[in-house]
Amino acid sequence: MKLGSSLAVLAVLVSAGPVFAQAQTAAPTDTPPPAATPAPTPDAAPAPAPAPTPLPLPTTGEAVQVLSALDNVCIPLINHGEVRATARAAGMRVNSDGQVYLSLPGGDKITVSPPSAANPTNCGMSVIYDTGGGDALRDGLAAWASHRPTALAADKAAASGPEDGGVSIISTWVNYGATTTEGLIYIQHKKADGSPLNATHEQADVTLSIRPS
Repeated sequence: MKLGSSLAVLAVLVSAGPVFAQAQTAAPTDTPPPAATPAPTPDAAPAPAPAPTPLPLPTTGEAVQVLSALDNVCIPLINHGEVRATARAAGMRVNSDGQVYLSLPGGDKITVSPPSAANPTNCGMSVIYDTGGGDALRDGLAAWASHRPTALAADKAAASGPEDGGVSIISTWVNYGATTTEGLIYIQHKKADGSPLNATHEQADVTLSIRPS
């Protein structure tokens, strides 16, 4: 609400005695105006919070190969790379179904499902890894997410949900950027009681999505 200001003027007429009496008028006193109050100085804008320190990337285990597949297969394919050339450059092969795969020692395997016409911004990955290695793989994905040009923030952390005959454990990371939105999903598949599906190997799915905001 705007407040108006007003100035009240008081005129005092003084008449003293008969008309022949001289009126005595007091000399006006010069009163200096009050000193101007300086305008308040606006508070300085707070310094931006420092960017979080990226997590250390894994150096051993299946996670190293999974992160390599994200960088060297999934991201190029989402950016319209040619499947066979991309697979060859990443040291992977292409099967008859058009999936890119890498066989690892001990029966471990990474199979990449390239973006499709129905899902052109999604790259899926199935990972068969040694039993008990799921947490290390999740930690590796979290580190990878923290190293993106704009870090992906953790959204879900090992949230359990039912699936056919078992349970899924879901972790997600996301960044809603000005031009692109990135999402990373990691789903471990377990028995209904949370134990591994197999005595020697487990399976998880990884999905990377990069789409215009």
